[in-house]
Amino acid sequence: MGRSQAEFGVFLPPERIANVIPVQGFQFFQKTAQACEKLGYRTIFSADHWMEVVSSVMYECWTLLGALAPVTSKIRLASAVTPIPLYHPPSLAKRIATVDHISGGRATLGAGCGWYEEEFKAYGVEFGPLGTRVERMMEGLEIMTRLWSQEEPVTYHGRYYTVENAICLPKPVQKPRIPIWFGGTSRSILNAVAKYGDGWIPFGLTPEDYKRRLKIVRKHAALLGRNPDHITPGLAIRLIIGNKERIEEVLRRLRIPTDSRADKDTGLDRGGLVKYGVDLARGTSDFDLITFVGNPEEVTERLSKYSDAGVRFFRVGVLDEERFVEAAEYFANEVIPHFT
Repeated sequence: MGRSQAEFGVFLPPERIANVIPVQGFQFFQKTAQACEKLGYRTIFSADHWMEVVSSVMYECWTLLGALAPVTSKIRLASAVTPIPLYHPPSLAKRIATVDHISGGRATLGAGCGWYEEEFKAYGVEFGPLGTRVERMMEGLEIMTRLWSQEEPVTYHGRYYTVENAICLPKPVQKPRIPIWFGGTSRSILNAVAKYGDGWIPFGLTPEDYKRRLKIVRKHAALLGRNPDHITPGLAIRLIIGNKERIEEVLRRLRIPTDSRADKDTGLDRGGLVKYGVDLARGTSDFDLITFVGNPEEVTERLSKYSDAGVRFFRVGVLDEERFVEAAEYFANEVIPHFT
């Protein structure tokens, strides 16, 4: 049908997985990663939070990815996304380099500046304004990329971080360094993509807005002397796929009984909307923009509009924890072939 080719990754939505961990534990993640690998998914993404708005039942991201490394062989292992200012960047670089070795060169760092203020406060880490967090992220990435690629010890004296003759050995398997992907759409994040990014996976954009912002990324990358084609354009979506009855069943489970806080149009509790990535300041209609709901033909048609806008990688978050692998398999069999 003339559609552009694209690759696909699977995201494990933390607010849905929280219901699974107490029952299945690590076995759920192992089974899911192995199944998605067999289905041909390129990457599996784990959220990187220590606590969340709705539920704090979650595994630590890089420990989980390191555990998945020896039970898989091809699928890439990525964070979505690691809030750099929440960590001590040099030790984070060492941790990720270790996962890269255990996996034989399959680690991908999803990088961000952090958004959940309560998480920072709970763990005794200063949050600060957005501009400061972006600066801390950029300093942290400068240290991390040097530790991964520079042969001699790294010395760096910045405004927020200092290292003196720091060593990261063994170096990552991947050369010259571990790939870095970003989410987000702010001007500062787009600048970070242009400087450090190997991929960009925002969410909540129309195809037209996506195309416009992708042009900004490519232009800035070229101004920095980088080849824009080396930055993979991606998009993060949430997915509910199936026939009408299946979709209605999943939507019923996502709904919270209407009360004084509930959105009268959707029946979704406004706190519940936050956990599905809806910016309430922009309206509850964002649920429809972020979440692709429909049968395979309808989902394929929506994806095609973004493919036409330049997307070459889709990160798919299945909102059906009861049949997570089944839904991922259905999507892989019925939708992905249209983009290969």
